[in-house]
Amino acid sequence: MGESFILKHPRDEFLLWAPGRFSDIDPPLLVLGRLSPGDELSFDQIFRGELEKAEEKDIWKLGCNDLHPPLEDDRVYHYWFEIVDTSPDEHGTMLVTDPLAYNVDYTLNGNMRNQPAAVIKFREGHLHPCDAHGVEDPIRGNRIEAPDLKELPNNNQLVIYELPASWARGSGGDVKRDVGKFGDIVGLLKEVDGGSTDNPQESEKTIIADLGINAIELLPAADAKPTGEWGYATAHYFATDNDLGTPTDLISLARCCQEKKIRLFMDMVMAFGHDPYIHIAYSQFHLRPQREQDNADAWQSSRDKELRAGFGGESWRYIRATDTTDPVTGISPAANERRFQYICPASAFHLLHLERWMSDFGIGGLRLDSANNIGNWDFIRRYKDDAWKRFASRYKTPQSQPEEDPDLRHKFLVIAEELAVPIDMIRSRCVNALWNEHFQRLVRATIVGESSGGDNFEWTVRKMIDCRQISFWNGKEDPRFASGTEAVNYITSHDVEGMRKERLYNYLHNIGIHDNVEKARRAKLAFVCLLTAVGIPMIFADEEFCDQHDNFTDEIVKHPSKQTDPVNYDRKTDEWRSEVFDYVKELVGLRTKCPALGDDDTDFFYWDFSNDRRIAAWKRGRADHDPVVVVANFSDQHVPTRAEAIPNWPSRLDNKQWREVIQGREIPQEWVGREDLYRWEAKVYTCWKKRSPIQLDALEEIALPEWRNCAHFRKGWRKIAAEGDFNNGLCVVDHLFTSGLSLLFRQTKSG
Repeated sequence: MGESFILKHPRDEFLLWAPGRFSDIDPPLLVLGRLSPGDELSFDQIFRGELEKAEEKDIWKLGCNDLHPPLEDDRVYHYWFEIVDTSPDEHGTMLVTDPLAYNVDYTLNGNMRNQPAAVIKFREGHLHPCDAHGVEDPIRGNRIEAPDLKELPNNNQLVIYELPASWARGSGGDVKRDVGKFGDIVGLLKEVDGGSTDNPQESEKTIIADLGINAIELLPAADAKPTGEWGYATAHYFATDNDLGTPTDLISLARCCQEKKIRLFMDMVMAFGHDPYIHIAYSQFHLRPQREQDNADAWQSSRDKELRAGFGGESWRYIRATDTTDPVTGISPAANERRFQYICPASAFHLLHLERWMSDFGIGGLRLDSANNIGNWDFIRRYKDDAWKRFASRYKTPQSQPEEDPDLRHKFLVIAEELAVPIDMIRSRCVNALWNEHFQRLVRATIVGESSGGDNFEWTVRKMIDCRQISFWNGKEDPRFASGTEAVNYITSHDVEGMRKERLYNYLHNIGIHDNVEKARRAKLAFVCLLTAVGIPMIFADEEFCDQHDNFTDEIVKHPSKQTDPVNYDRKTDEWRSEVFDYVKELVGLRTKCPALGDDDTDFFYWDFSNDRRIAAWKRGRADHDPVVVVANFSDQHVPTRAEAIPNWPSRLDNKQWREVIQGREIPQEWVGREDLYRWEAKVYTCWKKRSPIQLDALEEIALPEWRNCAHFRKGWRKIAAEGDFNNGLCVVDHLFTSGLSLLFRQTKSG
């Protein structure tokens, strides 16, 4: 897909798109100047003048070379648009930020009303996006390369790490810190600056990379007004958050993720905003639902009789259409044969910023916040379709349904968050997946031996481990999750408000489990369930080592204080927490690599509820994959070694050896299905074994000389080398070199 009309507009004009807003006798003004350093930073205004009406309807612009006095070369300028406020609050004449600004600066916020300045550099006759210090954004088209499609993790083997970027700096000891930056996340992924990390604490060193996850979901990275919070008060949709870093910093993080083969998901907020259009053209972009209750746009989409909520911002208006220039296509009623070009301004605006994030930061997936509160499934579907087309355009010409393309469909995902889990959003193709709020409820019940939701304990476990068993009966039909890639499971998310939603440590503590060793038992059991269940597992930052809330004296976590209680990385050095981390790390490695856990196939083959026990055993994986078997004890009863093996124990492929995953123990055949279980313990077994990587150069040394330059040969051997599996990799090229390559295979294997 190409660039939108407005985003590819020549970079030599200040431009404002304002549907249905201004007239020739009342145009918007440009206010521009420079910061003057000193004891008290001040603003020197250089220019204040009217923008000119463009040929395209509702677009106002002014050439940067038409200003008097002229702009100086290689200078950084701050600017606003001066307008009369159109919001219901009627603030009068005020300065607002450019809605398309790529960089904003809050330095003058206290002196210049309530809107930060947009920042730009004038160089060689053009305008260049830059930060307040003059560091320019990487040029468009050279921001981030598309990674090799085959190296991207598949959706069915993702483990997502949900991370507020501000927490990447964490806290420790008696020092309270937050407002981490994109560069701090890089420091959690790889060693930088000569072996140290961006973070000053040694205990934080590369913790995310060490965990082995293959996807990071950043809480909103677009600019938001508050400092030290999580970005859900999005204000400037094209700019990276001023507190978290510049676009260049985010690009560095995106590149680091690509190097680590980690997909970068981005959290998008489109139900409500704190944006400049609230003041520029309120009625075209926003509404207050309580004032328009006869308007379908005022109501949440799948909750009966519940108005949309602004959470301190203004709800976006997604139904009203306006005859204005389409900023995506550039089609204008002023220049079009047709009389009108009706579009929804809010929808068009969000498609524009989607293009910015997809094109410039290499986003590998999206999470849509508060989907019901967006209130318009047609818009969400269009947004999802556009995201898929932009992802597909990195690799090929997008088709009408790129998410069905066999090369692409496992490599991208649009996830919606709505705690009511409106499964119809998936069935109607609005989104690809939903947060599975049920998993959190079910897992927190099972690890303390409780049933949940009116089910008995067996069905509580069944629904937890296989999301396809959860019923969403609506009175007419019973839609369900159809596959694991439609559900995102989590023990904890950033929504830690309220009982049984807090961090796992605090949940266990609040229900009376005060011993840390006992907390570790329950945490390990919870992570076994999470990482062997059908569904995409998501780990909230710091849960992998059982961090805890520090800022609360009562049991209930409240907003917004939950956002300012960052990770304490020092706690990871506690012996019991370190053991939990290592335990989770082993399970993450299994989840991201073992083919059986990428399957949906699940077989519950054993239950034991005798003598106050709650024992369950399940197998994951198709018949042609080495199985993963879990035997879990959801009780405080120790189960001694069995005289007889658990009945119906799954068979092995090719008589391979069973192995217990966490300790890496090979299990003699006579012990299979007989091992004892301590209370609140799960054992995970598999016949699958990750092969050690094979050096491609060593293989090529023994290849016949005439084969070494053959593209098919090299491609086949690269697959063998990457997987470390001769048997599977051989079939890739065996049809080309059946006799000769088979001979080489035998020689290599024997040698």
